[in-house]
Amino acid sequence: MDSKIPIATDNIYKFLATFGLVIVISSMTLLIINSTSTNQTIWARANAIFDLESSQDPKKEDKIILLKKEIEIAVNNRELGKWALSIIFAIGAYSSFEGFRRWHRVIQPVHDEILLLQREKLRAEVASLNKSMQPTAKASAD
Repeated sequence: MDSKIPIATDNIYKFLATFGLVIVISSMTLLIINSTSTNQTIWARANAIFDLESSQDPKKEDKIILLKKEIEIAVNNRELGKWALSIIFAIGAYSSFEGFRRWHRVIQPVHDEILLLQREKLRAEVASLNKSMQPTAKASAD
């Protein structure tokens, strides 16, 4: 099955640059999702604590302690996720930067030189064809 998304595999530096960008975008997306879901969890537990404080439930103190512990765990998990995703983001950013830098400095000058040489070769071929065509054009005009 053919991929709908073209993947740059013609050059290792191009692949490194684009894969680094994918890692950066993915880690940023996951960082936002992690933060949002944790905030929703904290908000729900805080509302439950607020509701319990005004209730007459005999076990409300135990439930409040449990909800506060859930909030503490959610905050710790959010911090751990934030640091892990930040490290992944840094790896992706470095990979992308290094891939683009090497692609631009190592590979692209070679491609530019090849294109210039091809252009010069084509111009020489066209000039040669024009010279060879001129005597024939004069002969047919006579």
